[in-house]
Amino acid sequence: MNEYVAAIDFGTTKLVIIVGYMNKEGRLEVVGMGNIPYGDAVHYDWDNISSITPFLSQAVKHVQGMTGHSICKVILGIPGYYCGLMLNNGRISIGEGTVSEEHRALVVKQAASYHLPGNWQVFRTVPHFFRVDDGPAIENPIHVTGNSLKVQASLVCVKSTFAEQAAALLGQYDIEVDYIMPTLLCSGDAMLADHEKKNGSIFLDIGGKSTDVIVYKGGVPIHMDWLPVGGWNITNDLSIGLDISMEQAERLKRQCVLGIDLSKTLNEGDMILSVRTDDGIKDISMLNVQQIMEWRIQEIMELVQKSIKENSSISLDDGYTCVLTGGGVATIRGARDFTSGLLGCPVRIGQAGIAGASNAASLSSVYCLLKDYEQNYENVEYQDDEKELSFMGRIIEWFKNFF
Repeated sequence: MNEYVAAIDFGTTKLVIIVGYMNKEGRLEVVGMGNIPYGDAVHYDWDNISSITPFLSQAVKHVQGMTGHSICKVILGIPGYYCGLMLNNGRISIGEGTVSEEHRALVVKQAASYHLPGNWQVFRTVPHFFRVDDGPAIENPIHVTGNSLKVQASLVCVKSTFAEQAAALLGQYDIEVDYIMPTLLCSGDAMLADHEKKNGSIFLDIGGKSTDVIVYKGGVPIHMDWLPVGGWNITNDLSIGLDISMEQAERLKRQCVLGIDLSKTLNEGDMILSVRTDDGIKDISMLNVQQIMEWRIQEIMELVQKSIKENSSISLDDGYTCVLTGGGVATIRGARDFTSGLLGCPVRIGQAGIAGASNAASLSSVYCLLKDYEQNYENVEYQDDEKELSFMGRIIEWFKNFF
């Protein structure tokens, strides 16, 4: 019997589940998705996720009804709020010997042996480089002779309480958490090219009410942060500043183009949009819409820069690039060039290869979780299937049909 597996991404404004199964070729077939907004009435308590239980139930029932199958296992994405990254060193004596695989494993283990606050634990240790004695930094120390072996590493840490609470909620539907994965780490690893990670790149996932930041250099993550601001704040600014509803503000946001001089591209009359409100028709200047949005996005980019600059090992003058994804800013027209100007580096929009979906950037996180599962899954019972499309091709086709 084939087991159906789901990737779950707990966002700040919505919960997304994608469901699939492994076929005989070891490829993941996508069969359903549940995209459930929390709604304005829900206050997401990051320390107690029980408030989203009804939405999890709705999403599970939706995808099970769509596919006609029960979900057996889940890849649980850990939101950025519950993740962190720190740098640490390890050192062991090798007694005038030659570095072996065992020595390498021991020094990495020592680097990971760091006392963390309660409920936090090291999820993954990523070596930056090794040194034998006082020699140069090297990627692979095996077979090098010396007295001591040192390592500098990034420790990716997670708060276990979230995984425990989420597993308990899923257990109510007889769904087992197969493994957990920090969503931001998974997305950065999948959506940044190898040369970007090596040369230095910032990965920004600006969602509904939060911004996740992860920075790579030398092929490894060296900085990670979570900021409590996102696309919802832009919409809220428009709602308050223009005295319109959130729904109207969201529609206006999608009509705006960032970073252009409207006075040179539009006539004065063309810059006015009429919006129906409870009090009648209200004329809105698109110039005001653009200014409000750009001010908030500038603030978000300043917070990102401040976060990165607090890490003394990072210099943004070293030719960093940036990949922007998520539904908060990346889907706004002109976002690439406007954010590039604010950050002072080249920016590209990360879409996770989902062609035909207007909000593909907002689905990147859950897509990357499922793709990671396919790449690392072993010992499965495969199902016959005549399709010859690659995983990328099948998920693109599935999203085209969905949207």
